Formats: sequence, C-alpha cells, structure tokens
Amino acid sequence: MKKTLFAIITFLASAAFTLSLVYLWLPRRQYSAPRAKSWQAYPFTNGEINFPEDEGLHQESNLESWSANFKLKTDISWYSGFLTLFKLGKQANGLLLLSLTDIDSGANVQKFAEGEITYDPENFQLEFRGKDSQDQIKLTGNWLGPLTYQLACNSPLATFELMLNNQKPPLTVNRNKFVPLFIKEMAINAHYYAFSRQEASGSLSIGGQSHLIHTVTGTSWLDHQWLNLSDQELANFNFVSSPNEWFWLQFDNHTEAVFGQTFNQDGSVADKYFSFVDETGNQFETAEFNLEPLAQWTAPSGKRVTVAYKLTVAEPDLKIILQPTVENQLFSSPRGEFWQGAIAGTGSLQGTDHSLNFGVARIIGNH
Repeated sequence: MKKTLFAIITFLASAAFTLSLVYLWLPRRQYSAPRAKSWQAYPFTNGEINFPEDEGLHQESNLESWSANFKLKTDISWYSGFLTLFKLGKQANGLLLLSLTDIDSGANVQKFAEGEITYDPENFQLEFRGKDSQDQIKLTGNWLGPLTYQLACNSPLATFELMLNNQKPPLTVNRNKFVPLFIKEMAINAHYYAFSRQEASGSLSIGGQSHLIHTVTGTSWLDHQWLNLSDQELANFNFVSSPNEWFWLQFDNHTEAVFGQTFNQDGSVADKYFSFVDETGNQFETAEFNLEPLAQWTAPSGKRVTVAYKLTVAEPDLKIILQPTVENQLFSSPRGEFWQGAIAGTGSLQGTDHSLNFGVARIIGNH
C-alpha cells in the first residue's frame, strides 16, 4: 500500500514538473518588429500632416475621433467591425462606439459608452475608460517602431489585442489635411488622415476574457479626424446631423480608395471627394465620380437605408458594384443611428477585373 501511494505521489510530482516545463515553453503573444519601410521614420510629413505631432490628441480641437475598421479571420469564422473613439470638448469627455459582425452567421453585437479619454505623449498612448462600464481601450503608437500601432480592447462585449502594421504611408484627401465633414451650411472642414492598408494580427474573444480566445489575422484601416465646433454645435453634436456617405475600399491588387459625399438638408450634394492610392502609395484625387443607389435595406424599426451602390469613376477607370456582406449592421445609440459595416465589391479597375479584399461603408441619413 505504501509503495503504491509512493508511486502515485512520484507520478503526480513528475507530471506537475513536466507540465511546468511545458508552460514555460508555451508561446506568448509576442510580436517581432516588422521590417520598416523607407517612410516609416519620424519626422514624417504628408501635405500638412506631421508625424508624430498629429498622431496624438489635439488639445486645441473640441471634436476629435479615431476610427479603426477591420476584417479578421479566426479558426472558425470571419469577423468585421469598427471601433471609434470620440473626444468631445477640450477636456477629457469621450465616447466609445464598438461593433462586431460575424460575417458567416450575420450576428451583430455593438456597444456605446461614455467615459474619459486621455493621451500620454511620452508613450504615444491614447486611452478610453468607460464612466459607468468596464470598457477600456488603448491605442498605442510607435508600438514596434514609427507609424506602427497596437489596438487593445477590454470590454464585456469583446476583448481583443491587434497589432496594426501599416503597408502604405498615410493618405490625405486632396493632399492636405482637410476634408469636408459636415453639411455645407456649417462650412466646417475636418483635419484628416488615414492609414489605408494595415496588416492586423493578434487575438479576439467575443464576450470578454472568460470566452474562447481566437488567434486572428486580417486587414484594417485606421483614420483620425479633428476640428472645432461652436459651443452650440458641440452641445448638440450627434451622429445624424450631417447626412453623408463615406466609403473605404481595399482592392485585391494592393490599391485603395476613400471617397464620400456630404449632403445639404434638402438632399442635394454639398461636397464630394475621391482619393485613390496606387500600389506604390502615390495618390490621385478627383471629384468626378458617380454613385448610383441600387438597393435599400429596411431595419426592424422601419428605417430604410441605401446599402448597395454602383460606383463609376472616369479616372482611374473604376466601375464596381458595392454590396453589404451583412445587411443588419445598423448602429444604434442615444446620439442617433447610422449604418456602418463591411461591404463586398466586384467590377473592373483600369480595364481589368478586380474585387475588394475589404470594404466599409458608413451611411448617415436617407438621401
């Protein structure tokens, strides 16, 4: 009996030691620094955008946003989504908008939260903490070198940690840092830049840390805007006061486009803009394009939203049909609702058949 007990204890001790060795050698979530491109160095300038100064929070602006759109592949499904942070006022008031869609099942989960937003310039780190929630978001620049980022989200809705490795230098619309953001009558332009193609890799857990953690790879698009509103405009700020259509497109030939239209209150077009980035990062801009509505989707609330379009651009000779991957991607919040989600597209670019690797549309208002 004693020999048997001794054998069991010896076996358990040996097993525990073996497991401890296995644990020590298990791979951790570590990232090696990507090979830097020629433009990935500080200082970096594109038009009137300057890095690292314009990466962080602009204290002089009373409205600022950072938005990441992404498409991620797990071992069981594809997910698309966006995470947007707003800074309201020149203090630390912040908003979080988070949406995730399972492309295969069509299920969508979303979160809106108010909180505090701060920026640590020494560590290139933007942080949001929910006021009445457990949400914590960190966007860290200079993560593995200049113009690389890490996006970390810890929320009851989802937990993820993504490394965002830029494949192209930042684009600016019209080669400066201004883009018409609000309706013409407001005569407001926003400072704007975007990283139009990023490799995304890391981990994702839907439902928070207690749920299954997936290793993910995919693509993302990160943009940053800042501007000043009057006190009254800021007090009345919501997501639907400015009707507009905005699109981010990543093609299968390593080119990208960002374009949009803003509308007057009577439905007429106030401004339109189209920026195209070729394989090498060179930009082309035009306002000459046609966006034809093809189909609408009716939300359970009865709200109708145009979700399918035909885009025609004379230069760079682009014709493409844009359709949602999942129709039910309406984001609802106390500050209004809008449609934002992943889209697919097929057509021709410069005379050759092409499709989208990843696309996003944001539709605000009915036009």
